[in-house]
Parts: sequence; C-alpha cells; structure tokens
Amino acid sequence: MTATRADVIICGDVQGVGYRYFVRKVAWKNKITGYVENIEDGTVKIICEGNEKDIKNFLKLINIKKPPIVVEGIDFEFSKASGEFKGFRIITGSPEEEMIEGFSTGASYFEVMFDKQDSLLGVTEKGIEEMRKGFGELKEETHMLRDDFRELFMHEVSELRSEIAEVRATLARMQEAG
Repeated sequence: MTATRADVIICGDVQGVGYRYFVRKVAWKNKITGYVENIEDGTVKIICEGNEKDIKNFLKLINIKKPPIVVEGIDFEFSKASGEFKGFRIITGSPEEEMIEGFSTGASYFEVMFDKQDSLLGVTEKGIEEMRKGFGELKEETHMLRDDFRELFMHEVSELRSEIAEVRATLARMQEAG
C-alpha cells in the first residue's frame, strides 16, 4: 500500500493529562511512524505516516473521552508520506516543563479518582439507607408472618387436641363396653 502522511491537530483537554504517551502507545501498536508534541495554544500536534487505513484507525483510537483526557476535536490533512520517520516519538519540552506536566498528569488522575470515589460513596450511602429501609420493611413483614403462623399453628394444635380428646373418649367407651 502507498504510504500516507497526516498532519493532525487535537484540541480539548489533551495537555497535562498523559495524552502524548497514550498517542505514542497507540501509534506503536498500529505501526504508525512520526511524532506527537504539545503546542503552546493548548492543542497537540501529530505528524504521522503509514498506510491510509492504519492512519484512519489510529485517528479513531486516539479520539477518546476518558477523563482526564477529553478530545474535543481532531483536524487532519492527508498528503504524500516523506518516509523520514523510523519510529514514533514524543517531542518533549524542557525537563522542567515535562516534570510539571508529569505532576499535572498525576494530579489530573487523582482528581478523576477522587470524583469516582465521591460518586461511589454517594451511591453507597444512598444504598445503605435504602437497605436499612428495606430491612425495616422485611423485619415488619417477618413479624406479621410469624404472628400469622403462630395463629395458624395454635388453631391446628387446638384442633388436634380436640380430635385426640375425641379419640380418647371413644377408646374409653370401647374399653368400658368391652
């Protein structure tokens, strides 16, 4: 297949969230060559080469909305490949910029984790309250069933006592007659 080049601009929450590393991993898995870099305006630029089908699949796979990464748009333009790339790499800033981005990425993931935790705790607290209400209803229902059973049982015992008394009386009459 003929090699194709794509010049891509990604916008959204794509800086300080580990997006370039995600892009590189997807590129490696899809045999895409080129590079990814942060741009000062907050977007991410990707220059990539491969066959057109693989590049289209790559673009689909990197269009994610998985917090803290939220891609809001992908603009791309195809052209003829140059063949200049041997692999796929991340163009990094200064060590200080990359360190700050790393801390920012970690903080973003903690924020997502805390949001999920808060959400789960809210559901859990609500669930516990609903369970308490359910247990209260179950307890009341159990008491009612137990009372109904006791009444039925006492009625049956009373009937059995009556029948036993009749049988004894009949036996006693038979013994006297006999």
